[in-house]
Amino acid sequence: MLFARFETELVKTNGKTRAYGEGNRIMYTESRPGWDAKNRFDLPFCMPLDWKTFGDAIRAFYGLPAKGNGAAKEMSQPTEKRVQNDQERPLLVQVRERLEQSKISEPEFLDILRAAQIPEAQSATSLQSIPDKPLALSLASWETVTALAEELRSQKAETV
Repeated sequence: MLFARFETELVKTNGKTRAYGEGNRIMYTESRPGWDAKNRFDLPFCMPLDWKTFGDAIRAFYGLPAKGNGAAKEMSQPTEKRVQNDQERPLLVQVRERLEQSKISEPEFLDILRAAQIPEAQSATSLQSIPDKPLALSLASWETVTALAEELRSQKAETV
């Protein structure tokens, strides 16, 4: 059972707050006070309302490859990589560059987002499943991200 809605953002202009959206539909896979949702397929908390994205997530749960065009496996691997890079979101590219510069791994970054109680990160299995808004907030306060990374590393070192 999933919950879908249009993605909206509150924008403050001239002292008035208004909802703004571009018509993008998103779905939620976990319950919150404002809606009910659940899933048995380890889906990310929030994802685009799109059959291909949904189907690929279900296939990933069962360990199946993404649905291709029927070409041989040797031929499909470079194509899948190219498509993934072509569809890479600009904010995701920026975050990955910052992570590399700061020597923070993607799993560590996901742990940081979880520690910061970002709802979309709670069940995320990859950085690609994190929406742009938390990524933009992370980039805007990167010093906090690096400080949290150091803190989490020191906590792990103390428990070992």
